[in-house]
Amino acid sequence: MYESQIPPFNDQSNVQADSSDIAVLLADWLDAAQRPQASVARAEVPVGRIDMSI
Repeated sequence: MYESQIPPFNDQSNVQADSSDIAVLLADWLDAAQRPQASVARAEVPVGRIDMSI
């Protein structure tokens, strides 16, 4: 992202914030997918949520 030099990704702090948000979304998805009563399909990565956060 940083190498693209496209705002807001041309600032290291913004890249770190976005990366952190993506990590939180993935961690939440993993927690939800591991529950036996999960409504989240285990094979589905939350691409839509990640895209919306960026």
